[in-house]
Amino acid sequence: MSLEYNFMCPLKNGIHARPANALELIATKYRSDVLLQNARNSRTANVKSVLSMISADFKLDDSCRLIVRGNDERTAYETMVTYLKDGFAHTDDELPHVEQNAGEVLIPPSLKLETGTYCAGTVVVKGLARAKAAVLNNVFNIDVPSDYLGKDKELDQFKKAVDSLRNKIADRIENKANITERKIFETHLSIASDPELMDKVSELIVGGLNAGKAIIIASDFFANTLKSAESELIQQRIFDIQDICAGLIEEIYGIVQKKNVLIEPCICVAQNLTPSQFLNLDKTFIKGLVLAYGGSTSHTIILARSFGIPTIVGVEQAHSVIRNDQEIIVDANLGVVILKQSEQVNKYYQLEQKKLNNRKNRFASFIKAEAFTSDYKRVDIGANIVSAIEAERVFNNGAQGIGLFRTEMLYMQDDSIPSENEQFEIYKKVAVAAAQRPVIIRTLDVGGDKNLACLNLESEANPFLGYRAVRIYPEFEKIIIDQFRAIIRASAFGCVKMLVPMVCSIDEIRWVKEKVKNIQKELAEQNINFDCKMPIGIMIEVPSIVFILDQLCDEADFFSIGTNDLAQYIFAVDRENKKLGKLCDTLQPAFLRVLKTIVQQIHAKGKWVGMCGEMAGQIETLPLLIGLGLDEMSLGCESIPAIKAAIHSLSYEECTLVLDSALKCTSADDVRNLLAAHQNSHNFEIIDRDMIITTSESTNKEEAIKEAVDLLYAVGRTEKPELIEREVWNREAVYSTGLGYGFAIPHCKSAYTKANSICLIKFKDKIKWNPNEDDGGVKILILLVVKQEDTAGTHMQVFSRLARKIMHSDFRDFLLSTDDSAGILKFLKESLEIK
Repeated sequence: MSLEYNFMCPLKNGIHARPANALELIATKYRSDVLLQNARNSRTANVKSVLSMISADFKLDDSCRLIVRGNDERTAYETMVTYLKDGFAHTDDELPHVEQNAGEVLIPPSLKLETGTYCAGTVVVKGLARAKAAVLNNVFNIDVPSDYLGKDKELDQFKKAVDSLRNKIADRIENKANITERKIFETHLSIASDPELMDKVSELIVGGLNAGKAIIIASDFFANTLKSAESELIQQRIFDIQDICAGLIEEIYGIVQKKNVLIEPCICVAQNLTPSQFLNLDKTFIKGLVLAYGGSTSHTIILARSFGIPTIVGVEQAHSVIRNDQEIIVDANLGVVILKQSEQVNKYYQLEQKKLNNRKNRFASFIKAEAFTSDYKRVDIGANIVSAIEAERVFNNGAQGIGLFRTEMLYMQDDSIPSENEQFEIYKKVAVAAAQRPVIIRTLDVGGDKNLACLNLESEANPFLGYRAVRIYPEFEKIIIDQFRAIIRASAFGCVKMLVPMVCSIDEIRWVKEKVKNIQKELAEQNINFDCKMPIGIMIEVPSIVFILDQLCDEADFFSIGTNDLAQYIFAVDRENKKLGKLCDTLQPAFLRVLKTIVQQIHAKGKWVGMCGEMAGQIETLPLLIGLGLDEMSLGCESIPAIKAAIHSLSYEECTLVLDSALKCTSADDVRNLLAAHQNSHNFEIIDRDMIITTSESTNKEEAIKEAVDLLYAVGRTEKPELIEREVWNREAVYSTGLGYGFAIPHCKSAYTKANSICLIKFKDKIKWNPNEDDGGVKILILLVVKQEDTAGTHMQVFSRLARKIMHSDFRDFLLSTDDSAGILKFLKESLEIK
């Protein structure tokens, strides 16, 4: 006898691993046999086996029959039926999407950090470093004499100290070729004779303190005042003041605080680090930087960024928990400083370094390559920069030019306007580094979200629609003329182009051209060299100019589309407003139609058009941008090799068809689905030879999952491997993906993968998958990651095929017996019906 219960499968994805696991957990509590029949295909599954249930291929609305027979069949039957009625339908619910909030540190499960073994902070310069800690002295680690020589003598030696220090700083400015360092020393020169500082020290001396004590107290006074400032930039000047005050004490007493001397590779740890302290260190030994205080705008951080030193700030307990010569790890990707290194931590960072090296090597061949599609459509790839220091790095990483030099950052670093000569040196340096490659310099673009305190612009209710960019040029003509002159003079040293932001009328570009013409005439009279044919271009950000492009093409030499501002003006949406963010979507068909109109009109006039907004750096949108026929795309330095590689895999002819289809879509989601389908079928195959490892040395489940997910990053299928890893573990927490026979199939749906992907990893030795079970160990891991928006059911289709195949010994035996990755690839494609 047996007990039976008939029902219809309620799961939209059928009975896959998660619902099968839920049924198995109930069935294995009883001695009775528990079977499940599928009327559609006449297959019968053992409910105590996940593989058996998956192999029976239960789909939505299939007619199912539960059969229970055995000694405890009544209890087992009632429990199973209750679950099928009340809970089974919910086992198909989507798992929560993993998101990372700003400032949040997400520790990967494979890292397994215990409380007290690490410190968290804010990443300001990305990278990874491992070395002994060098704990640096504080700025005022100085004992000054307590003797008071009298008011007049103390004031006199203070004045002499100021004069001497100012002369030394002036000499350093004169001898510094590096413009970044020179600008910092110019700030120090100003502070060294600041009247407020002078008055405060003098007041304290008159009150009975000697010069040294007065300087220290004055420094603390201004530091405390600046700490309360709302502007982070103002707060960062604390370190400059402390630097100058330390110098004054040294001038008076000849007391030199103990110098920080580096003698071997190390990670520098400090409460704060003044620019002078940083510049006095041997940068060849600095592998990382950990600061208790500091922000992304401090001069020290600007310097660290220019030297490419991984840096974390805001680690307030750094001095109290990090010892000198203690070996630490700075993970300036996650935002943690590792204090104690267990075997597990060491293995994690071995894998992490391997991941970074593999990624770099994967795209190394594209650094020097030009960007051509498979049918030989050329697209120039430029880089966006904010300083001259970045130029060498971006060219070394494959940039074919500077597509956007954001010059406003030069004005925002300090409280003063850079002079014409200062700007000329910067622009010249970039032009020379470019070696006749194009350098597009955008003229001053302030206002909106980029305020410049020294201009004293009035507050506006809607600054993005207000007084900004080219609109302020006539009022601040002297400042603008200085910049124009600097750019024009730099044009003599390379292929320099001038780009004007926020143009909305012909009058504005004519005003600029008239000023340029006058400057060129003046320079010619002064026998100063320049390129008389220097191109002048327009940023396309304001919708009004889309309707007069035919006329603007007679005025401008080239155009660059700024998608960030153009999108928010097209949709009348503040892109900083989180509630409205979805409306400002550059994949909306309306926006794509605007882009096509722009490119068509400009090309019809025989002019050049590029793109420098965020959209240009997104691999997912490449088919649309290639289809538009853009002449150039400008993006961040790190993305350049990967973008070039992706362009090589695309066909221009096919991309034009994708664009045509996108223009007919009715929503941004429809466009995304279209791009996902194209990307899966053209940009990436679901599995390729590079996704197979046959000699893995992973020794546990955590290492195995990390190694598989890291492979996605190494081959360019994700930029967020740590978030995909967390999604895999979220699913693993619901049920184990160890399916027996030495196989495990961890899997997830993710918004962070660029394509549906399968990775296969064979381990040298079996690893234990389920810690509380004797599962015999796992020899082969097959990771399946599917795009979040995938609507074709790829996730369940492939998983079900895999599970059914694993039931067959010939499938298992082949994979277990060979280490030939090419053979494995061919076998999997045939077995899983992957085209």
